Parts: sequence; structure tokens; C-alpha cells
Amino acid sequence: MTTFHIDINEIAIFFSILLRISLLLFMIPLFTGGQIPNMVKAGVSLALGAFFFPFLRSVVTPLPLEPVAFVLVVLGEILLAMVLSLSMLLVLAAFHLAGEIISVEMGLGFAQVVDPQGGAQVMVLSRWFNLLAVLLLFSFDGHHMIIQTIVESFRTIPMGGFFLKHLTYSRMVALSGYLFVIALKIAAPVLIVLMLMNVALGLIAKFSPQINILTTSFPLTIFLGLLFMGFSVSVWGAATGQFLMQLMEYLRVITG
Repeated sequence: MTTFHIDINEIAIFFSILLRISLLLFMIPLFTGGQIPNMVKAGVSLALGAFFFPFLRSVVTPLPLEPVAFVLVVLGEILLAMVLSLSMLLVLAAFHLAGEIISVEMGLGFAQVVDPQGGAQVMVLSRWFNLLAVLLLFSFDGHHMIIQTIVESFRTIPMGGFFLKHLTYSRMVALSGYLFVIALKIAAPVLIVLMLMNVALGLIAKFSPQINILTTSFPLTIFLGLLFMGFSVSVWGAATGQFLMQLMEYLRVITG
């Protein structure tokens, strides 16, 4: 007769791994959208937890069963997931901000669509920049780096042992300021062209008052904006790769 032995310690270790992975997957920007069902997120978390369990069982501490210790561990894991997800969100939000800047300068500020990820109305170009950032993240194997960062965090940060230190806080503040730098760098090629075009239109209005600049500028602004956006795609690809690599290094510093 076959007998089965259930080791409570092994089950507690598995739930420790599952807790951190599930919190991160439910919070990181790539999976927070409503277009991904919660059952799919739960299934992916369970699959990753079962896959990494044999490799991490020797380094992960079991999930405590005492109520007070359990609550403290859960709060520490929630804080870690919030910091990592916020760090990713800040970099991805830079592309959203760049799209809004370009949309306003092109005169497309009133053209808005419903964002299926956030459920709010966003400008058309902002949604396009978000999709571009996500596609480039996958093309640079960023999803593999994110999974690697999660796995390495088990070896460097014990369960419930993450605290928001002053160094981590200062790095997050610096990353928040860097958001605007990234957005301006991305939008710079189109902004410069549109600024020069506005100067040219101002000169035309000065020397040829009979030309209706108001009706002429809108189609010209949209055309030049879209044209130079097409010219800038190749540059954006390399720049985006550099920004995403900096994000991965930042995540490694936090989890290190």
C-alpha cells in the first residue's frame, strides 16, 4: 500500500515563493490591465511558483504560520512588490508623457481613446507610445530580465525582510525626476520640428496677413508631426533599449 507523506515545511516554502511571485505579477504594469483575466494571472503565478520551487527551496524561508509573523511577512512582500512595480511604472510612464507632449503640440490633444489597460481616456499617441515601449521591452528580452530579477530577489531579500531604506527612497525620487528627462528626450525630435514650423508660420503671418494661418497650421502640424515620428522610430528603438536596460539595473540594485 502506497503512503504519502506531506511535509508542512515544504508547503510553507512553496507558499512563500507563490506569495512573492503572485504579488509582483498582479502589480507590475504589464499585467495590471483589465484585459488579462485574474484567473490567467493566478495560473501564471502558480505555474512559475511550481517551476522555481525545486531551485529555490533551499534558499527560501518557510511562510510563518503565526498570525503576527504572517501579517508582517505579507506587509513586507506587498511593500517590495509596490516598489518594484512603481519603478517599472515610472519608466513606462515616460513614454506616456512623451506621447501626450507630442499630441498637444500636434493639435491632437482632443483626440482621445479609452485605454484598455488603465480604463481611462488617453491621447491616441500616448497609447501608441505605451504599446511601443511594451513591444520593445519584449524585444530586448526584458520579460526574461524581470523574471530573473524576481528569482534573484529570493536569494538577496528574505521573506518579509524588505524595508524602504533611505538609499532606496532617494533612488526612487531620482527615478521620478528622470521620468521627465526620458519623456523630453523621446519627444525632442518632433518638438524641435514643430517649434521651427511654428516660427515659420509666425513669419508667414507677419509678412502675409492675408493667409489664414489658423486653418493652414492644423493639417500641416499633424502631417509634419507624423512624418518626423516615422523618421524617429529607429532612434527611439535604440534609446528605449538604453532606458529599459537602466531600469533593469535599477531593479537589480533594489533587490540586491
